[in-house]
Amino acid sequence: MIYFCCDELRRAALANPTKNPFGLNGIDFLEVLDRELPPNQKLMRQRLLELHFVNNLTGGPLTEKNVRIDGGERISDVIVTNVTPGPGTNVLTIEVNHPGDFSIYTLRLVQDAQHPQPPPGYDPVLSEINFSFKVECPSDFDCKPECICPPAPRAESEIKSSVSMSATAFGSATSFSKAMSSSIGDWASAACLSATTSSCTSSVSSKTSVSRRG
Repeated sequence: MIYFCCDELRRAALANPTKNPFGLNGIDFLEVLDRELPPNQKLMRQRLLELHFVNNLTGGPLTEKNVRIDGGERISDVIVTNVTPGPGTNVLTIEVNHPGDFSIYTLRLVQDAQHPQPPPGYDPVLSEINFSFKVECPSDFDCKPECICPPAPRAESEIKSSVSMSATAFGSATSFSKAMSSSIGDWASAACLSATTSSCTSSVSSKTSVSRRG
């Protein structure tokens, strides 16, 4: 899975020489390598990260001391062990000591262990990115979205439309509940309001069967 930095406008500005006269660079996206690795690199699954930059890496070379990974719940000691340029002119391949857990991690570009500021020539905003190591996990709950950001605010018209649809759905559910209540009895009303339609149908069938035996 590929994780993007969420500020698309800022990425576009860095890619535009007119808007980026100082030639700053920044993170474009990060890819965690997993099942696509060949069999002879099986032990490196989720230990290789490809960090793609907006512009080519023309400045001073980045080393393992310039890349830090923070985060983790069960596994919080992920350490960068090697950094090599490539496979592209704007790509850095990062090797870590072992994969992380299912939580969110943050990769940061820093000057060194004592100076957490970005290296010279790198945009402060696009010098870090959130990601998860578990890119091909079996559970949808564990797999995280590509861009880990707060949702964009919705337009007022969209909100009104959503509220109207919710009100219509509530009205339909209320009418259904009243119809069930009048045809079967007050005993079904409370159950149907808090259960799904299939649960209500099952409850009704059971009650009817008992009444017939009585």
